[in-house]
Amino acid sequence: LHSATWSEATTGISMLQLNVEDKNRADDLIKELFYDYLVADILELNLHMLVRTWIKDGKERIWFNQNQLTMITTDDKIPALKTELENFKLAEPDQVPFDLVVIPIATGGKDYIEWVHQQTSYVRESSSSGSTTTVRDD
Repeated sequence: LHSATWSEATTGISMLQLNVEDKNRADDLIKELFYDYLVADILELNLHMLVRTWIKDGKERIWFNQNQLTMITTDDKIPALKTELENFKLAEPDQVPFDLVVIPIATGGKDYIEWVHQQTSYVRESSSSGSTTTVRDD
């Protein structure tokens, strides 16, 4: 292996994919995830013809103008990220649930993997006075 690639047993990072119907909601979600240090990197794909189709109650449902988010985070942030997504209410109760897919990353650029760990190593804490502070989660 090259010295620039990850050679440890596990990288400890994962790629997550999610579709969001509304561009403004996708942008708001991205701000929240970065604000809380839940992700290190997000690729947002917004195309008018990005379509999501599923069956509900025997009828075909179609959502146009989907926004696909591909996110990178550390494995230890995934539970908090899932909670944030559930609280963000991405799906209406009568619609299909949000479609989060988590894919563990086996290897990659060593500098990038270390950067992901560093970017998500912070925690935003609220005080009783309502102010927020940022601390490293080491």
